Amino acid sequence: MSKGFDSCQMTYERKESWAEEIAAHLKERFGLYVRDAVLVDKGWLNVKWKMETDQGLIFVKYYHPERYKLHTHPDRRRAVEKTLQLQYGLNKAGIPYPSPIHDNLKFIHETRSGLLLTVQNWVDGLEDRGVEVGEIGGFTVEGCQSSTFMI
Repeated sequence: MSKGFDSCQMTYERKESWAEEIAAHLKERFGLYVRDAVLVDKGWLNVKWKMETDQGLIFVKYYHPERYKLHTHPDRRRAVEKTLQLQYGLNKAGIPYPSPIHDNLKFIHETRSGLLLTVQNWVDGLEDRGVEVGEIGGFTVEGCQSSTFMI
């Protein structure tokens, strides 16, 4: 190793590289010009960003290949797609929920190098409220408690 090598810096540089690749993909695929990308430092393995675009704020989640194995487990990929479809439907029904941006109703996007990600409109969330969840837009959820709302 060279003098001054920092493995954390390498990870940061990799995440920056991914953000640049994702920004290029968003411009090419959806016509979104990314002005700024800020890492969202929550969660495990997946990398997430809050990105400012010329059309507003978005949330981007990169699915870590070791955690989800979406390339090698089509059943997992279908399950994630179904979950994102549900989010899209909830938003379309008027429920204030992040809406995934889709391409012909496909919600998992793949960059040229194979990064798998989802893109959603940004919704400010609440942290550490500890509220009981009851009837939500016609759906009843019993016995659930939410302490942190994160995508």
